[in-house]
Amino acid sequence: KIPLLGDLPFVGGLLFNHNILVYFSYLLVIFSVIYFNKTKSGLNYIAVGEFPHAAETLGIDVMQKKYIACIICGALSGLAGAYLTTSYISSYSDGIVAGRGFIGLAAVIFGRWKPVGVLLATVLFGFADALQLRLQLINSDLPYQILAMLPYLMTLFALIFFGRKNAGPKSNGKPYYKEAK
Repeated sequence: KIPLLGDLPFVGGLLFNHNILVYFSYLLVIFSVIYFNKTKSGLNYIAVGEFPHAAETLGIDVMQKKYIACIICGALSGLAGAYLTTSYISSYSDGIVAGRGFIGLAAVIFGRWKPVGVLLATVLFGFADALQLRLQLINSDLPYQILAMLPYLMTLFALIFFGRKNAGPKSNGKPYYKEAK
């Protein structure tokens, strides 16, 4: 809890009463927006993702950028797993991830591959996860498995209706082969 800010009515508990990894994610969104939109290195990463052959003609080391991006992605995925086991559940159990990687990927697509959009998409999917837990407490007649499907159904709905036209970076998922000189 952040002193003074955590005591504010309504927004205090909502925004300022979390684990340090949540605040790190807020800072990461701000850093990502600035980095990818305002720095030469960030624009180089965007160029590598969109059209790596053109980026190579500009003198950008495409393979280095791709490796660094994969390392950063792995580190952030590790932090997400650490959050699940230390804060969200507070213990490790088999199957703790339970498809949340799919929801994370869907949040990137639904958020239009932009940091602020991804943050808003994760808030929406997090709301669906919290809602299904509350509905389990309120309605004991429905099997909990049906309510547990709510975040995944919302994810599929978002991808089907809103993620259809957004394909992401042009070279996403395509192997890169350096051209011979």
